[in-house]
This record gives sequence, structure tokens and C-alpha cells, in this order.
Amino acid sequence: MSSKDKDRVRSVVGELRRMDEQNYFQWFSLTPEAPQSAIKKAFFNKARLYHPDALIDEPEVYRHVAETIFGRYSQGYETLDDAELKDKYVRKHILGEKDEDELAMEKVQAILAAEGAFRDGMRRLQSGQLGPALKKFKEAVEGYDEEAEYVAYYGYTLFRARVAINAAEADRGIDLIKKATELKPMANKPWHLLGKVYLQKEREDPARAKKYLRKSLQLKADDPECVRDYRRADELEKSGGSKKEEKAGGLKGLFGFGKKKGEPKKDDLDFDPEDLDFDF
Repeated sequence: MSSKDKDRVRSVVGELRRMDEQNYFQWFSLTPEAPQSAIKKAFFNKARLYHPDALIDEPEVYRHVAETIFGRYSQGYETLDDAELKDKYVRKHILGEKDEDELAMEKVQAILAAEGAFRDGMRRLQSGQLGPALKKFKEAVEGYDEEAEYVAYYGYTLFRARVAINAAEADRGIDLIKKATELKPMANKPWHLLGKVYLQKEREDPARAKKYLRKSLQLKADDPECVRDYRRADELEKSGGSKKEEKAGGLKGLFGFGKKKGEPKKDDLDFDPEDLDFDF
């Protein structure tokens, strides 16, 4: 290969490298506002230099690089010559907007991160770490606020963490649980957590608690924790809600003490989960 041919090869290799760093408009020395006629003219000018038909007598190395360059110019022209493709290209590569695939992937990643935060929050809540649990549930909701269970547990934990020190924040927690019931009315857990709120001594209202717990059991009758909470609410309501009577009633119900001889053992709830009528 002659020195002249080597210089020409170095020239097209340099152009190929510059294309790696430029957008389609820069390839053709145009701006995004350029009319279609200018785009077409610029492409044909490049095609005259790099079209395979013009490379027949060129050295193999030069021809290979030039054909690669022509393929790129053709791809750029096909994009900029189509109004819809051009608009998408401008939005993504010139204005920096994310395309549908990128947005979808971001959402998937956010959902997965939210799920991880929620699981971590549940572990911390079950071990009594209200502060860390609250932080994790908040992360879960911020990552995916369409999941009713995330919103419900965030609200419930906020209530528990603030009920003794900040009534307004505690009420906001209750509102969040109610929001969760609206997000997904057929999910049992938000109704269950709403019932648990009214079993807390600061908000103790067993009759109200029973309404929400009944709703939860209507949706999932075999939830053992909800069954226990309902029985506790029922005992509180029958005892008038006093701590002393609640304790006595709870022990009797648990161990069977204090029953009259021949009195039937009451293992079932005082309602049929399949036949409930709710008025909220």
C-alpha cells in the first residue's frame, strides 16, 4: 500500500472515530432544525464518497472502513428522514429525554427496590424496630406507591411510632391506611391494620375495630392473626374496654378458666365470614 493510500485509510478511520462521539446531526454538519431537503442533500454528498459502488477500485482496508461509514450514514439518514423517528431521536439524544424502554426499565428497577425495602421493613417491624421499619416502608412507598400493602404498613408503622408523641402524625398514619383500602379494596391486610389501630389503647374502640376486622376476614377468613385480633376486640367490647376486665376475659378465653360446668366451648367467631354486611 502506498503512502498516499495509507494516509487515506488513516483519514477514514479518523472519521469513523469522530462519528462515535457525534450525533446524527453532527455527522451531516446540520442542526435539529434543518429541513428535510437539507438532510437529504447532506446524505447524498456523503453517499457519493462512501457508497460501495464508488469503492470498487479502492484497497481492501480502505473499502472495508468506508463501507462501515456508509452504513452509519444510511442509518442516520433513515432516522432523520422519518418525522416520527427523528422526533424520538431528538428527544432522546439531543434533549436528553428517556425513551419508553428506559422508562419501563427504570420502573421495573424501582418496583424491585421497593419490594426489597418492604421486606426489610417487615423484618424490622417484627423485631420491634419501629424507627428503622418506618424508614424502610417509606422507601417502599416512594418507590412504588401503587402497592396498597406498602402504603398500609407505612401508615400503620407511622401511627405506632407517633401515637404517643404526635397526634397529627398518628392521624396521618391512619389516613394512609385508609388510602390503602381505597387503592385495593379487596386486599385484606389494609383492613386488618385499620382494625389493629383501634385496638391500641390510645385509640381503643373495639366496636369500630371489629367492623374493619370483619371486613378483613370476609376477604381472608383463614388469617390467624386477624382472627386473634377480632376475638380480642370482641372481648374488649363485651367487657366495656377496661384493662382489668380485658385481661381477665383474655385469660378465660385463652385457657378456658371460669366457664360454668356444661357450658359449650366457644372456638368459633360470633359471625360467619361468608355472610357479612358492612356499613362504613
